[in-house]
Amino acid sequence: MIRIRDLKKVYDPGSRYASEVLHGISLELPDKGFICITGASGSGKTSLLNAVGGLDDFQGGSLEILGQEILSASSPKMEEARNASFGYIFQNYYLLASHSCAYNVYLGLHSMDISEEEKMRRVRDALDRVGMLRYRKRRVGDLSGGQQQRVAIARAIAKRPAVIFADEPTGNLDEANTMNICSILKELSADRLVVMVTHETRIAEHFADRIISIEDGHISSDSTDWEQSGLALDDKNTIYTGDYAEENAQTGGARIRVLAKDGVQPAELTVLVEDDRIIIKAPEGRMLLCTLPSEAPFIAEGERPSAAARAKADPQDIDDLPGRDWTELSWDAADDRTAADAADVKPAKNSGLGASMILREAKALASGKKLRRIGTCVFLILLSVMLCVAAADYTTVSRIDPEDFITTDSHVLSAEVGRGPEFSDKYVWSLQDYVNEIIEEVRASGQDADFIPKLSGKIYFYDQTMPQFKHLSLDLKNYSLVDISRLDPGDLILGRMPQVSGEIVVDRWVIDKCLSGNGIIQNLIPGREYLLNKRVYCERRWGALTIVGISDSGQPALYADKPTMMACGVYGVDAVTLSEFRRVTGRTDVPDLAAGEIIILADNAGGGYMDRAGTAIDFPCGQSYRVKTVLKDTPGIAASYVIADEALDDLYQAMISSVKSFDIWCGDKDAVTEIIKEKVSGVKNGSIRAELTDRYADAYKEYADKVSVKLDARTIITAAVVMLCAVMLYLLQRSAIRENMDLIVVYRLLGIPKRDLVAVFLLESLIHTLKYALPVTVLTWAALYVMSAAGLLDTAVYFPVWSAALCFMFIAVIRMLVSVIPVLRLLREMPAKLAARYDF
Repeated sequence: MIRIRDLKKVYDPGSRYASEVLHGISLELPDKGFICITGASGSGKTSLLNAVGGLDDFQGGSLEILGQEILSASSPKMEEARNASFGYIFQNYYLLASHSCAYNVYLGLHSMDISEEEKMRRVRDALDRVGMLRYRKRRVGDLSGGQQQRVAIARAIAKRPAVIFADEPTGNLDEANTMNICSILKELSADRLVVMVTHETRIAEHFADRIISIEDGHISSDSTDWEQSGLALDDKNTIYTGDYAEENAQTGGARIRVLAKDGVQPAELTVLVEDDRIIIKAPEGRMLLCTLPSEAPFIAEGERPSAAARAKADPQDIDDLPGRDWTELSWDAADDRTAADAADVKPAKNSGLGASMILREAKALASGKKLRRIGTCVFLILLSVMLCVAAADYTTVSRIDPEDFITTDSHVLSAEVGRGPEFSDKYVWSLQDYVNEIIEEVRASGQDADFIPKLSGKIYFYDQTMPQFKHLSLDLKNYSLVDISRLDPGDLILGRMPQVSGEIVVDRWVIDKCLSGNGIIQNLIPGREYLLNKRVYCERRWGALTIVGISDSGQPALYADKPTMMACGVYGVDAVTLSEFRRVTGRTDVPDLAAGEIIILADNAGGGYMDRAGTAIDFPCGQSYRVKTVLKDTPGIAASYVIADEALDDLYQAMISSVKSFDIWCGDKDAVTEIIKEKVSGVKNGSIRAELTDRYADAYKEYADKVSVKLDARTIITAAVVMLCAVMLYLLQRSAIRENMDLIVVYRLLGIPKRDLVAVFLLESLIHTLKYALPVTVLTWAALYVMSAAGLLDTAVYFPVWSAALCFMFIAVIRMLVSVIPVLRLLREMPAKLAARYDF
């Protein structure tokens, strides 16, 4: 039972073009029967059908369907009623022309909570019922109008709905097909409600149980009593013998064939047969009509043509016609039997097509060969190439490779302590004393920090392989001197860790940068491995340094122990500790040393020191040591002096403070900077100043600023390219979607969930992108990589795999967005409005 209460429908509500087409319609529709809604064009009959059937919204009143009150056609309750109880037959059929008949009928069962086998049986039974079973594999687009309408009826009855809404189902059909379709609907109305809109009053009067007439949005009449009109299939004067019961009798003068309707009273006839005439006398009250075969009414032998009869009369057998695999359904042997009507089933909780059907539809869309689809493919390829080239240019410019501009360890601060504006010699403390206090302050704070001396000069390598190259050297540049304790042994890629003073580890960053030049020495060195165990020289140090290891710590650093760093620093001392001397030389006869005593190694310090035993030596850093003894013949030791182990830190600090310019390796650069600034600010009258420079951060910022300026133009160009491509893709996709409006309209009219339609187009765009954009992106990346590696480009291109992957993902996202946005815009409209905008 459907109750309609004060239903109002207004087109374009709220605008100056608003037009009210239904003025408070109230009706009650029964559970079964054939109801025809008639009226002139524009009277509101289709608007009423669409509103009651949930295909269009209404602006006033309410509906009661299956005991549920519905105030809006877009409400979930109406959607549930559509899927559970409604079937639709439309004047324009609204079938998917590129799909088979069976697929179209199967599509209407998306909301049924039944097995796949039961769906297949229903499809077969429905097609058989309308005489279209033998056409199940044929594309709908290859059928006649009457055949398509029968498929549409099969789609509606396969669902076995409680209500069938038919909107002008015979408007595009000839007289024969009109009779066939209406006969089927009449038959269906025996156990369900059929509501048909028609403007042909004679059809309504012949088939309907109830006729509701609409005029200017009002019910002008609602009748169940009228004079039943007679209709013939092809001609009003044609009579089919199959509509009558037949009896035959023979007498001596005549053979009589009697055709009579069931239940009619027998006629008493007197027949006189003569040579040239036949005289028939009829009883009173009945008209007697005598005709020749050529005169009206024409008596046609056989059954009145019906949908099934016409299909059987068609000699064409199309079971062997090729069909599209993705549109066809599998028929097993069990389908050969005629399915009995199954019990009513509830709609599926999650109605929809399912993953497999969505995938089939998406593949079908992606394989389209229409011109706009081809244009989309070509433009997608161009977009992939342009975006990859733009991205390669962008990543090349934006790439910040620290090895291109960083010259210091990222943990190192450069400090310089000097006289402040109020410095005066009257103060007892010297500037060196202030430096020592700063060092002690940092150490006392518990910060993880090392103080590193400034190098006295360059460290260089020269190759002695060929005498003519002895005057050529390779300078190690742009690095920080770092304590060996800061190097993780796991970062070594060649060699070993230092074991004695004078052995160093150089990071491959420093070596690779030095070897990247085009000098003679660089050309003689085949690779970084060549420098392993080679000797390098420091201008202030007497002995050579030996590269015993090459690391990959990610820092431009040269790693050494304290004695080595002390020897290489300005005003440094070329010394080793007593414990190391004994360990390396194995000499146990060397006396112990007090903190202020040293041993001179004559082999390294020079013969002039032979007579200095017992005297004092003043080092440039202001420290004075008494010479305890002078030793000769000390192989394996490259230093000039031996000092007590406990004197190393004092001498090291004195050497740093005497220069007042040093580096600090900091675990926390900000914390160390704050401590030093606070210490300096605490000295009265601004007597000293301390300048701390983060050369790593400054270089990084300077380079990043330069890159940022270059990127601004690239960003604008890249954004413009992307926007232009996105707009073009959107326009092409919108045109392509209009080519597939039949799919959208049919899905909406059948109540298939919006998510399924969105999923079809999203998946289609993804397939499209994988098919065209992915290989083009890979080929473009490979081409740029090969051309860059081969030197065919003016500059080296940095286009990593992850950047190419991002390009593809971006293209995929853009492609999916431009695919789904037009669909989402269409889905905001009610099904009837959407169908009205598109004519199949």
